[in-house]
Amino acid sequence: MRKLTKREVEVLRWTAEGKSSEEIAKLLNLSVNTINYHIKKSVAKLGVPNKTAATVRAALLGLFRSEEHTSELQSHSFISYAVFCLKKK
Repeated sequence: MRKLTKREVEVLRWTAEGKSSEEIAKLLNLSVNTINYHIKKSVAKLGVPNKTAATVRAALLGLFRSEEHTSELQSHSFISYAVFCLKKK
């Protein structure tokens, strides 16, 4: 797995918070195309099929732990949900 850039992690973190590409673009003052580019690169680097899987993989790898905008509770809840979904398969 190739290392994600800070921006790629930031975009995935906002995705984990439930934000759409449009909302993330407004938050970061970037274009929607740029946000989607970062998501596409993250998906490829993490070797997963889509942005949901990329967000789950990033959470499981602990990439959101040092991000200041994600609370411990939200991060913990998201990781618990991700693990639950993976165990169902």
